[in-house]
Amino acid sequence: MTLAKRMPVFARARNMLQELEVPYVVGGGIAVGCYDHQRPTKDMDFFIPEEYAEEALQQLHAADFMVKRSDPRWLYQSWCNDTLVDLVFNINAGRGMIPIDREMIARGTEQDICGEKFRILSPEDLVIIKILVQHENRSDWWDAITVMRSRRVSLDWHAVMRYAPTDMPKFLSFLLFVQSRHGPQNLYPDWVLRDAWRKVEAQTGALRAAA
Repeated sequence: MTLAKRMPVFARARNMLQELEVPYVVGGGIAVGCYDHQRPTKDMDFFIPEEYAEEALQQLHAADFMVKRSDPRWLYQSWCNDTLVDLVFNINAGRGMIPIDREMIARGTEQDICGEKFRILSPEDLVIIKILVQHENRSDWWDAITVMRSRRVSLDWHAVMRYAPTDMPKFLSFLLFVQSRHGPQNLYPDWVLRDAWRKVEAQTGALRAAA
């Protein structure tokens, strides 16, 4: 099913959030598509503050969505037919959780998707979230690289690094991966790699000293 055919379900969910006055931004693959090419996806990720999650899930259930509290730490999910709507209220970055707050939502911008208006994650927040949530059998690092390579985007790398301390070793690993695959394209400034390397060295040294 195409994104356009799934759009009525996504628009219904957005309308319900707006009626409840729930602040949101859209992340995931759909957000990546707003900055470059749209890849196939069956879901829309609504990032909302945690205090709204239960009420939003109940409202979706009342509107005949099937619902599930998939992980009470960070994710509720709902379905209409085979179209999935995720309510993400914390970013599960493995080594820590990043709360969805109003500052993150405020950094988003309104964009058109198949004729419907949605608030979309800023490219900087999208890139760092994609970097930090990567694990086996996922394509998040490739999504991050897609945004970094996009001619539509000029990234503020100080802003990209806002959440990098959540897992600085993974952030450094991503930078080295990009260097090995796309080195000549200079997808990030040299100071970003130097800064990440220095911070990981400091963390490693502190761990060895404590051992």
